[in-house]
Amino acid sequence: MTKLTKLYWRTFLVTGLSFGVIMSVWDYIDKGEFDLGKTLFMTIFFGAGMTWFNASRLKKSLEKDNTPRPNEND
Repeated sequence: MTKLTKLYWRTFLVTGLSFGVIMSVWDYIDKGEFDLGKTLFMTIFFGAGMTWFNASRLKKSLEKDNTPRPNEND
């Protein structure tokens, strides 16, 4: 797995899971119930959105600096 792929997975897991857990606790405190489907939906789509944002920002930064992308050997 490349460094870039690891970065994408790490971003997805950290942002998605933290957002999902925080929002699930909030809903449980507010409504007194836990909805697994809603939690999974929020976790997946927020994590995917943050990963896409991070990837596009990183790509633009690398293109601006003319830095080569990390390869599989690193």
